[in-house]
Amino acid sequence: MKQKGQGIIEFAIIAPLLLAMGVAIVYVGIMFLDYTQYSNAARDAARDISIQTKFITDETLDPSSRSRKADAMRQDIADALNGGSNYENMVKKYQQPFTKIYEPTWHVQFYKWENNEFKKANPNKAQGAKAVEVTIGMKFKDDVEAGSYMHDWFYSNFGTLPPITYKMVLEE
Repeated sequence: MKQKGQGIIEFAIIAPLLLAMGVAIVYVGIMFLDYTQYSNAARDAARDISIQTKFITDETLDPSSRSRKADAMRQDIADALNGGSNYENMVKKYQQPFTKIYEPTWHVQFYKWENNEFKKANPNKAQGAKAVEVTIGMKFKDDVEAGSYMHDWFYSNFGTLPPITYKMVLEE
């Protein structure tokens, strides 16, 4: 009984499955890399907003003037990330994803300290705020490899990722 071709047949059956698993691992790795990049972007933006007083080096200003100037700088960053006039430049400063497969949405919210708890600042202004929250929502772009089998699988499993949120207390 000769079985010379058995190994080739088994390999031909298993190879497509191994190849599909390898491609899936690469796609999930890319997704994880982008998620990590956006996580770093949200943390950096929250940190920059929270430490604005460190950037004011004019020692001749009294503490209340320094606070007002810091609030104005914080508000400028928040307005830009919330879709303001400087949105493109501000987003380029923070987000540097490995790929362009996700479409991020930014949201910055300020919080005030009232009755021993943080409450959303209404209106969403930096003046008098005690904390900031930066959130990035991530949705898979529809035009990336649209129609391919891998796109459909990836979109159905990872189409929308959980939002990334960082909340930091503002430095005084």
